Amino acid sequence: MFHLGKSTVSQMHLDLLTWVLLLAHCLLCVGWGVSQDSELDAAEFVILHDPSAEVAVSSLHPGGALYEDTSVSVQAAKTAHMNFRNAIQKYEVDTVTVGEIISGNIGQWLSRSDMLFLAMVALQYNFHGNLDELTDEEKYLLSDDYKRQALQGKTGQELYQIVITRPTVHLEKAEKNTPLVTVATTNRPLSNLVFTRDQQIITRRGLVLGRLNSFQRNLETRLMGQVWKMLAVPILANMTAVEGAFLEGGDFVPVSPDIAYVGIGLRSTWEAVEHMLTHDLFGTRRVAVVKDELDHNQDRMHLDTFFNVVDETRVVVLEDILGENSPKRRMVDVYEQGPDCKYRKTIEDVEFSLFLKREGFQIIPATNAQQLKYFINFVNLGHLPSHPHGVIISVHPDLGSTLKNYGYKGEVEYVDYRGITVMYGAAHCTSQVNRKKPPAEPCVPQVPDFPPENREMLGGRKADDEL
Repeated sequence: MFHLGKSTVSQMHLDLLTWVLLLAHCLLCVGWGVSQDSELDAAEFVILHDPSAEVAVSSLHPGGALYEDTSVSVQAAKTAHMNFRNAIQKYEVDTVTVGEIISGNIGQWLSRSDMLFLAMVALQYNFHGNLDELTDEEKYLLSDDYKRQALQGKTGQELYQIVITRPTVHLEKAEKNTPLVTVATTNRPLSNLVFTRDQQIITRRGLVLGRLNSFQRNLETRLMGQVWKMLAVPILANMTAVEGAFLEGGDFVPVSPDIAYVGIGLRSTWEAVEHMLTHDLFGTRRVAVVKDELDHNQDRMHLDTFFNVVDETRVVVLEDILGENSPKRRMVDVYEQGPDCKYRKTIEDVEFSLFLKREGFQIIPATNAQQLKYFINFVNLGHLPSHPHGVIISVHPDLGSTLKNYGYKGEVEYVDYRGITVMYGAAHCTSQVNRKKPPAEPCVPQVPDFPPENREMLGGRKADDEL
């Protein structure tokens, strides 16, 4: 295992050797990609985003940037994020940021033209005036050809800053000196890129790019798609190509090789889940669809805001959603894959806590006050070789003692993350954990060898909920 940094990651020098090691590490993904059976699989490396210029611009109006609090500070966010990164690396799990991948040498080697394309999309020219009055020379100064020329000499880091801040240059016809004059430059920053969990999910079959359900975050998935391409990870599917499909990473929790949980409601939609079921993208025998049909509250926007997996027998759940009489209750449908590889609904509208108990889990309840302080939104680094009982990184000071009281034997590392939580997310939201496993093979239909006289009769039957 190589290491991208020690505890002093703020002084990390990304030299040629570092990037050669990262490239070698990620080339292990070629031909099979990334995969995970469960959140309990040992973490191999974690993709993060160090908050920077985009947060400085976005924090001028926190509400418009989807932030939770008005006290957003770039320096506080960077300090908190640094502490989080150090906590992960303490357990010999590698970390790398989106910026390091894109602006470092590996990005220049693998996809300079693609990065330039993203910058072309991010940078806009807006002319204020009558275009018909411009000469051909002046019109050229507003063209894509001119924009490309302006970007061509930029370094990877400079292109990356353009992508995350998304500037628009406002121009008018000049009265003297130059044909056009810049009157203002505005930004449409990627305010929430720090939440690197949201843009994709990793199933037993591999990587699926999502589609974010907020206008402000449209470009994030395209950027993360480029990151995965640079890491040589195959993409199984892209939800932006599926009509009505929205899929956010916080709504996906892989529980075991047998079952994965996916939430639908405020952010992710049934159309995305249906597409994944139809195309065998989960790789598990069962898929539990956790439905938010009554609540639709930003405080509980994703599955990982009210539910998380501690170990094979314990889960943490927000107590307010539990019980058939709760006005915030979640209901569960289960789809099971048959010998023909098609998923069919086998369980419908079971209350969430009842379903979890049937699955053999001990429920550790979290109060509403705890949930609002991100008690549930911890990240599980899994059963590491050095810590076989597991490692959890928490942003709530009481989680460790609570889990110990319920019999958890693993490590719980607390990080003061208030510089990030004011932006409406915590440890699980801000970490795309990659667990080095070969993806599961696609399902192969098992067709029994029926006698000829029975084939016509069997061929005419179809289940109502078949997918």
